[in-house]
Amino acid sequence: METVQMEEIERIIFNKYLCSVYQPIVSLKDGTVHAYEALSRITDTDTSLTISRLFEEAGKNGYLWDLEKICRTNALKYAANKPKNIKLFINIDGNVLRDSKFQKGFTKETLNRFSLDIKDIVFEITERSNFDDAQFMAEITNHYRNQGFEVALDDLGSGYSGLNRLWHIKPRYVKLDYELIHDIHKDKSKKSLVRLLVGHCNDMDNKLIAEGIETEDELKCLIGLGVEYGQGFMLGKPKTSFEKPNKSVVRLICELQKNKSDKKNRVGCIGEMGVILYPNSSIEHAKCVFDNNEELEYIGIVDSQCKFCGIVDRNTVLKSVRKRQKSDRTVEGIMKTNVLQIDADKSIKNAVRKLMYRNESEFYDPIIILKKECYYGIATVKDLIVAIGKEL
Repeated sequence: METVQMEEIERIIFNKYLCSVYQPIVSLKDGTVHAYEALSRITDTDTSLTISRLFEEAGKNGYLWDLEKICRTNALKYAANKPKNIKLFINIDGNVLRDSKFQKGFTKETLNRFSLDIKDIVFEITERSNFDDAQFMAEITNHYRNQGFEVALDDLGSGYSGLNRLWHIKPRYVKLDYELIHDIHKDKSKKSLVRLLVGHCNDMDNKLIAEGIETEDELKCLIGLGVEYGQGFMLGKPKTSFEKPNKSVVRLICELQKNKSDKKNRVGCIGEMGVILYPNSSIEHAKCVFDNNEELEYIGIVDSQCKFCGIVDRNTVLKSVRKRQKSDRTVEGIMKTNVLQIDADKSIKNAVRKLMYRNESEFYDPIIILKKECYYGIATVKDLIVAIGKEL
């Protein structure tokens, strides 16, 4: 490193030319603030160094803990002004534990000095930490977790070691990397990956946070995927004060959640397209379809415009094959057309009400779901009962 750069780093650290700003982490269920992330900014106007570069060079030159100590103190000092029962995320470079100057118990002492609760602090392990050393990662997380702090894993989705980090750290919070979130509504692969991570975090009781939300389309997509928390310029920029999201953003989140909830209660959410055939399909072909799909009970029959024509069930097809009736060579001759049909956008309760008016002999027949008058899928009475049970 050049002497000028070293002097620059020492000037910033020794003069404490640093300040803290706070960015809200927002619930994507109701728009309330769940936490704030404390971020450090360089106040020295005569430097071109970024905060990430400053940490990188400080680590190389034996100043990592000196820098970390200043940033951590600033974050906690002004956090005394944050709303009660709101968590504070503090970024840490795990490598500080290997710094000879590192002071154990420093954070607890500082919390006491500023009358802060340890339960409100979440240590966010940054990408600067040595993630390739699994034993060291366990040492870092255990160091803080054993003191009563919660731990967050930053930037999941960047690089190839993400799942390995998730396994070893076992964090309370998981933050999805900006690159994974950017334009997620346009990328099927990104959506699929986030959907899997939502399921994993739900199973493991982790809290998932999407970073870098900048557009309404990204927000809408993430809410649809079930991501619990969000962070990004759209929800709130880093500021020296503890600000809430704009009212219009909160209103949008609530509207998107309401629409999502409404869709869950629609008939279209419980039906499956299953297998379809055309009226001129042979009964032998229908039998082959049933033979190759042991769990299949019904086949939807549609025309070339995907308009619903009727259904055939397994038993009827098998009986017709055995009888070998010449008049029944195609499924058109044996399909049932008098079947309850419901639009996909109708509520599940509406479908149940219509079900009550069916004849006893037809009660357990499937329900045909239509979308814009086209065949959309089949739902069984059991599907309806399970769905209505979830609403209660």
